[in-house]
Amino acid sequence: MIQQGILNADFINTVSPTYAQEILTKPYFSRGLKETLLKRRNNFVGILNGLDTKTFNPETDPYIKKNYSFR
Repeated sequence: MIQQGILNADFINTVSPTYAQEILTKPYFSRGLKETLLKRRNNFVGILNGLDTKTFNPETDPYIKKNYSFR
């Protein structure tokens, strides 16, 4: 079922760029889905969790009415 989902998905992502590479190169991480993921490698990426506080900083953002600190 997961394999069919991977094949039919418009785009596939996982928790980080490092983990995406591990899935594609190490059989232990791919749990039998390596070949399927390799077929879809052009639509498969790892997205790092978290917020880029340099880009999205409420202390300096010119687009919000009142700047603030989350600390």
